[in-house]
Amino acid sequence: MFLKDARIRGRTVERQAVQRFNVRCSCITRQDLTAAQMAERYLKHLQAITRACAQPGLFVYAVHDHRVERLGLSDLPANEHT
Repeated sequence: MFLKDARIRGRTVERQAVQRFNVRCSCITRQDLTAAQMAERYLKHLQAITRACAQPGLFVYAVHDHRVERLGLSDLPANEHT
């Protein structure tokens, strides 16, 4: 699942759904990006996201400009400065 933000980690009902159904999520943590910039970022890291999806279980990955980072579901959203 591609997400516009990482708020799912802080919302109990949504987080429980991710856990219950083993959803694999990728999110953009920066809210100042345009839709085109977000799409470009996802496409830039599509190979890494695809590799992560091959692994069993649920996850939430933050898709940064220069890296993809696995996040815990209970973590607070991280600030990104890239």
